[in-house]
Order: sequence, then C-alpha cells, then structure tokens
Amino acid sequence: MKKGLYLLVAVALALLATGCAGAKKPNALNLLVFEGYADKSWVDPFIKETGAVVNITNATSVDEIFNKMAADGGKGVDLATIDTSLFKRYYEHKLIKPIDTSKLKNYKDVLPEFQNLKVTQFEGKQYGVPYAWGTIPLFWDETVIKEKPDSWALMWDPKYKGKVLILDEPQNAYVTMALKLGGFKDLWNFSAEDFSRLADGFKSLAPQLRTLTTGATDAVNLIANHEAVIGMAFGEQLKSQAQQKGLKVNLTIPKEGGIGWLDNWVVSAGTQNEDLALKWIDWCIRKDNDKKMSDLIGYPGASNPAEGIDYASRCVWLQPRGDYQQLTEKWSEVKLQMSKK
Repeated sequence: MKKGLYLLVAVALALLATGCAGAKKPNALNLLVFEGYADKSWVDPFIKETGAVVNITNATSVDEIFNKMAADGGKGVDLATIDTSLFKRYYEHKLIKPIDTSKLKNYKDVLPEFQNLKVTQFEGKQYGVPYAWGTIPLFWDETVIKEKPDSWALMWDPKYKGKVLILDEPQNAYVTMALKLGGFKDLWNFSAEDFSRLADGFKSLAPQLRTLTTGATDAVNLIANHEAVIGMAFGEQLKSQAQQKGLKVNLTIPKEGGIGWLDNWVVSAGTQNEDLALKWIDWCIRKDNDKKMSDLIGYPGASNPAEGIDYASRCVWLQPRGDYQQLTEKWSEVKLQMSKK
C-alpha cells in the first residue's frame, strides 16, 4: 500500500516539475517590433512598475514580422506592430486577437481621428491600437542638393548616379514607383500589366542606386559617409537620426504623392500573457511615453498632435492589398534584375 502511494506521489511530482519547466513565465512579454518602438527610456520604467521580463526583437520589414508570427501561429510573440494595410491578412490567418479598449485607461488620449478605424475592425471587434504614424517621403542631403525637390524624378538625375537609396520593402517600393510613374488605377492591387510597367521603372532606376536599405540607421550611415544624397526612406525617423549626427537632411512628399502609414499594436493570437500585453499597450499610449517615442525616433505619436509636418496632405494612406503574395514574389525578381545593373 505504502509502495503504491509513494509511486503516485513520485509521478505527481514529476508531472508537476515537467509542467513548471515547460510553462511560460506568467510575467514575461515578447515584443516583435520595428526599430525604436521599445526603447529603454520607457521599457525600463515599465519593468520597474510591473516586475515584468520584456524580451524585444527588432524587425526590419513587414514580411519579417508576418513570417515570424505565421511560423508558429504567434505562440512565440505577445505583441507586434503592424500597419493598417496588413490587418486583413493577419485576421484571415488568425494571427491576432481582439483588443478590449475599455481595459485601456489611456485610450481616451489617442487622437480622435485614430480611435475608430474601420480598417482595424472585424465583426464589430477592434484588433489594433494606434501607436505611431509617418510617411515614406523623398529625402535629400541639403549640403549637396540646394533647392527643395518637387518630384521623385530627381532620383533619376545623372548627377546622383550611385548615390540613390530605396527601401528593400515591396509595398513601399512598388507604391512609390507607381506614384512616380502615374496612371495606375489601383495602387493596392496591381495587374500583370502594372507589374511589367513597374519592373521597367525599377530597371531604369537601377544604375542610380547605391543600395537598398532596411531601415533609417542604414540610410543615415550612408549619408554621413557621403555615399548617398537622395532617395526614399522611413522619413521622420531618418531625419531625427540625421539631425542627432549633425547632418543636414530634409524631407518632402513630392507633387506626385507619397505613402502615409499608421502603425498599431496588435496582440498575438498565441499570447499567453494577454493582461500584461494590454498593460504594455496602455503604457505606450500614455501621453508622456508616446512623446518619448516621438522625440526619440521622430515619428508622430497617436496620442499627441504632430508639429512641424506640412506634407501630410499629399500622402496616400496604406490600404489592405489584394495582391500581397504576388507583390513579394515580383519584388524578389525585381531585386535580382537591379543587382545586374
């Protein structure tokens, strides 16, 4: 009898130990975010207040975030940042879950124009909380280009051969090229004929390119080394970093237009720490922390009015795509072609 009892206790203890070893820490938070969205200046105070362990993975593209989320159904991620054009894709792949904004005491501080976005809602539920917005503008080095450009066409000027940058990100690159070329019926769903015309546009630009960049830091370093003077980039972040280095870089949305984007916090469908995830979102949209983010990386925040941006009216705002898979496939072909310049 005693032997049987000991055996049962041993098995129970083993199962308990196994369960504890495999369980996720209840106060750990895994973030998959773009550069600058989780800085020590507001992460450390959050850790101090909550006692949480915050694990941060910085992504360089929208595809990287989606692929990491899709690999395991979002189980390795609690929170991510995505723009408005991607919500339909994430929702259809069941990678995100609804957010109850009534649990966010600071949601009242989110600017009214961002509080009821239909593009982030499905079946009457909200799946995103706005965090930061910005543009994909034309940047230029004012020490080299003295007059303010008014067209993307300046990237094709032979004077800047080998010193042009564009983003290694399919949607931003393709839509910007479409705006420059003009005459496209639908910027969010290209036809076969559209892709062919766009490929010709990239082929014509290839001799001008210094490289493709994945973030503002790469671009700023190239400008600082006099290897780049003009191009497209994550603009407000680039300008902020450039100013910190004493560089004279400016931005504009040209007459043809440019992309405007709005990034949102989303809660992964695979999160095991939903309550902590909501605490993090509430922490980030608090006015003072929102301003810290904006001051650090230059993007306007969703909880404070933007100052000093006079080109937003020329933006086209990101929408859900109907050709995303084809877009990424075609971009790989275009990059291969441009590498043979």
